[in-house]
Amino acid sequence: MRARATVPGAAVDGLRERVPPSRPVTDGGRRRRAGAAPLTRESLVDATIRIADTEGSAAVTMRRLGTELGVDPTAVYRHFRDKQALLQAAADWLVAGVFDGWTPRGDWADDLRTFILHARRRYLEHPGLLVLVASSSGPVQSEASATDRVLGMLRSGGLDVEDAVRGFEVLQDWLVAVTVLDASPQAESQEPWRRSFAALPAAEVPHLAEAAPLLYEDLDARFRFGLDLIIDGLDRRRGP
Repeated sequence: MRARATVPGAAVDGLRERVPPSRPVTDGGRRRRAGAAPLTRESLVDATIRIADTEGSAAVTMRRLGTELGVDPTAVYRHFRDKQALLQAAADWLVAGVFDGWTPRGDWADDLRTFILHARRRYLEHPGLLVLVASSSGPVQSEASATDRVLGMLRSGGLDVEDAVRGFEVLQDWLVAVTVLDASPQAESQEPWRRSFAALPAAEVPHLAEAAPLLYEDLDARFRFGLDLIIDGLDRRRGP
């Protein structure tokens, strides 16, 4: 599942780390290290995921991959036509595994809720890849089957096709866009907002003063609250 809505640029930028200067590649670095595993599409995708998880997708370069895997950077092109194709493969891995480890229990609303929370946990573990999915100009390979499965879940609960489509779009936008924001470094530093609001005169902003201690306190609680509102609204639109 991905978001059709545009993710704010500041949130995307917050997840992308500055790329350190590439180290010179020596003649020894241009040859596969003795004993190194053969270079495959899978090993390249695995290395891409590792780098994107720790440093952001912008840190993924052919030279960096060559250094990580002990091969000449040009060897990457035997498996992927360019960096974009490699990043798309890594993003596809994220989407392809979104159902892994999740089991429906037979309760329509609860299954929707637990699946979205399960997907959120996976996305939070790989925020650099999530940015690629959210900002992609088109679907990754596994997106059709994932979308079909979620639409099937919605339809199985008695929603007509139009409500199922609208419900899917709202759920995916909430899942992806909010999770991108929550995974950004800015999300971990909300205390200044609370302190600033709490210091304002209650006579001027009484409702804000009352709410200030609770604002931005628990990102997961906020996500669950919004998710419950969406699912409760869909539940009321189900047919007999």
